[in-house]
Amino acid sequence: MPTFAEYGRLIAKPARDGSSYGLIFVNAKQDLVAVPQRRQGRGLLDRAVHCRVEATCGVLERSDGSAQSLPPIEIIPGEGAFDYTAKYLLKSTQEICPGRFSPEITAALKDQALRAHRALSCRGYSRTDFIVSAKGLVYLETNTLPRPDGDLAISQGAQAEGIEFADFLRDQIVLGRSGAFQSGN
Repeated sequence: MPTFAEYGRLIAKPARDGSSYGLIFVNAKQDLVAVPQRRQGRGLLDRAVHCRVEATCGVLERSDGSAQSLPPIEIIPGEGAFDYTAKYLLKSTQEICPGRFSPEITAALKDQALRAHRALSCRGYSRTDFIVSAKGLVYLETNTLPRPDGDLAISQGAQAEGIEFADFLRDQIVLGRSGAFQSGN
């Protein structure tokens, strides 16, 4: 278990909720008392990473069997952390596609998103989230089935690559019919 002596600031996240719902920043030892009540059972306690910005990057598989990373999206929370409130309730959070990253950071985000997609045996499409810190990229998670019509990494990323939504759907249907979504393919 991480300690304040090692990291100073910790973060607690419930194991069962998505979209950063129930996320708790633990800034002092006494804040640990609130963690079990807020996370409703099992969860994750880890060091908090100071970040400049968060990023998300989608990956699409095409009907021809190829896979490509989409342009990464830069996420700038309106207030504080990119938690549930910043994601869904604040109008001040900015999601910029394509992100204003250096060419090196952009290439690393696309490469690591594609690697995560393949390592986790994802099929069709996925979205991988990162923190862009002064020390480099920090992998957060891969969403294996984000809503294609409401997920910016998929919808905006595909649009930025010139992929129409109808073409994306057609490719996903072709992949599904070909059995590409079955395990082992």
